[in-house]
Amino acid sequence: MKTSNFIPAISVFLISWQTLPSSGPDLKKMHLRGQVKSITSTEYGIDEKSGGALKDDPKRTTTTFFNDRGNIAWQKITQKSLPGVGTPRYMEEAIYYSYNKEGKISQWRKENDGHLTDQSDFKYTDNLVEEKSHSRNVVRKYDNQNNNAEEEVYLNGGVLLEKFIRKYDNRHQMTEEFLYSRKGELVRNTMYRFDESGNLVEKKLQYYGKPDISETITAKYNSAGDETEGHRQQTGKPALLNTYEYVYDLHSNWIKKTTFKNNRQEFVMERRITYFK
Repeated sequence: MKTSNFIPAISVFLISWQTLPSSGPDLKKMHLRGQVKSITSTEYGIDEKSGGALKDDPKRTTTTFFNDRGNIAWQKITQKSLPGVGTPRYMEEAIYYSYNKEGKISQWRKENDGHLTDQSDFKYTDNLVEEKSHSRNVVRKYDNQNNNAEEEVYLNGGVLLEKFIRKYDNRHQMTEEFLYSRKGELVRNTMYRFDESGNLVEKKLQYYGKPDISETITAKYNSAGDETEGHRQQTGKPALLNTYEYVYDLHSNWIKKTTFKNNRQEFVMERRITYFK
């Protein structure tokens, strides 16, 4: 059975590993090469006058430590409070992960400023993975090819919140996903297309409601497999183009990424990576 490594994460506009449910070591999902021990990522805004990174005022810093199996052991996220929300300060969030003897995640717990705010425990039975947290229960069902074919999300008390149905190709790449409401109504249909290297190059979303909304995201990649261009088009909204430039270390992992939104530099992310010897 595939390992269900659910990782709470802040969403970014990338067609990336975070977009799809998957299995295997977190290093693989995060597209990291070599025996990575830790990685510290810091995001900086851009000074409009000089065009340089605002190194004295980072937006967010995330430090991630991995175990010797390549899975996340713990994360610490330090993020500046949003503008206009009280006195600006930095908030700290930590997420700790535990694994069973088979290397499958058994628990994660989240703390904010040192106080426990959420926790999930995992139970494995045949082709089912059940995740129980303070606020919800998630049941994931795997098919005979070890693909996460169905997922049901329940509120505490057993009330169904939403359900996902997923299809895969013979390379275990998800090609289509259906999201249903608690009433069984189709809310969203998402289709995925990959290139020969396994990079996700197109994502088409159809939202059903009043009115219906469609969205298409396409991506291009460099020879290292990192996304260099992302284009988003949504019904009734201007097109959005994000481009990315990278600097790499000797292990071919990027250590600096500059993001441009519609050809305007938006922010810089720098990573400090350590490796097991």
